Amino acid sequence: MHMIYEWSWRLANQVRVAIGRKPQPRRCCKRPENLSDPTRMRPDLLVRLCRVCGSRHFELTVDPIKIAVRQSSVGG
Repeated sequence: MHMIYEWSWRLANQVRVAIGRKPQPRRCCKRPENLSDPTRMRPDLLVRLCRVCGSRHFELTVDPIKIAVRQSSVGG
């Protein structure tokens, strides 16, 4: 049963990525009790490990920034 789930999960994620959508995490990774406490790799990067399948999940923290947009003339 696990092999069928794993195969279908991978196929579904390949299709999702091919059509421009985000891949989905495994069922076990969606349960908070299966994820380890976060390990700080850098000041802005945390990593959690799934205790069931061993997948790593990254959390990146960034400071908000201002984005300036300049108007340019095309074919001026």
